[in-house]
Amino acid sequence: MIGRLFGYPILPKAGLGNMLVPWADCLTWCEDNSAKMISPIWTSIRVGPILRGERDLRQYSLNFSSGAGLSGTRRILLLLMAKRISAELWRGNLNMHSPGEATIVTFTDMNVFRNLLGKHERVRRELYRITKPQFLPSKTFHQPFIGIHVRMGDYPPMPTVPKHASLLYRLPVDWYVKALHAIRLAIKTDLPAIVFSDGSDHELAELLELPRVTRSPYRAAITDLLALSMASVIITSRSTFSLWGCYLGQVPSVWYPSKRDICGEGVIHSDNAGELEIDWMPHWGIPSGFALAVRQRFNT
Repeated sequence: MIGRLFGYPILPKAGLGNMLVPWADCLTWCEDNSAKMISPIWTSIRVGPILRGERDLRQYSLNFSSGAGLSGTRRILLLLMAKRISAELWRGNLNMHSPGEATIVTFTDMNVFRNLLGKHERVRRELYRITKPQFLPSKTFHQPFIGIHVRMGDYPPMPTVPKHASLLYRLPVDWYVKALHAIRLAIKTDLPAIVFSDGSDHELAELLELPRVTRSPYRAAITDLLALSMASVIITSRSTFSLWGCYLGQVPSVWYPSKRDICGEGVIHSDNAGELEIDWMPHWGIPSGFALAVRQRFNT
């Protein structure tokens, strides 16, 4: 333990999308600084999903193993004895680690997605490694499909005439319906669509009654997230869960305006990223370059 450098993600009591940000920030920092990662605590008591009867009760500790991260007795001893420095302080002063002592750099910030840009392959590889095999999506998701993420949960319905879509509101299901029609028209094929949502079948009925639309059979959020990242295109909700699906798979995406409220920068690592992550309303149409990128993706 002497003289070693460690990273430790302290995860917020939030949804999986927000929890993954400090975890991934710590992961990539450890790789870049030859540090060892201390496994995070994924467990937290969540009463809301139980009261609302959600499909996933968000007990994420059941989904993940410690992977290559330190766990058990050594983890406990390090957390008790080693010097701690926040990632913000560390990045501001690289001389804060003394060679003769164990130092833990802690990661807590959910708003640093920009640190992960261009590192999706590394993050995806480790996320697959720590996800327990029974929570990995089946090979059927390797077939081309349109992914639709509909966030319901504790979000109230959007006001009838909003100035813009606050992050605290669920989007109208009708918006997803019209976006699906527009994409299918633009790509000139009736590509199957899969709905990923914490809502009930009743809440999603307007979508699920459409031709060639099914809903994900999974209940665990991590399984849905990894499956969503395999889509040819994603119709997103205004949430970090949608953002992670786009990021992990580098998937073209359609957003209710404005995506910048979720992440100020694009998550696709490409020179034409701006053309692949579009804000959209029914009267705007689907850009031809976006449609071409989607067709190229499902053709390959």
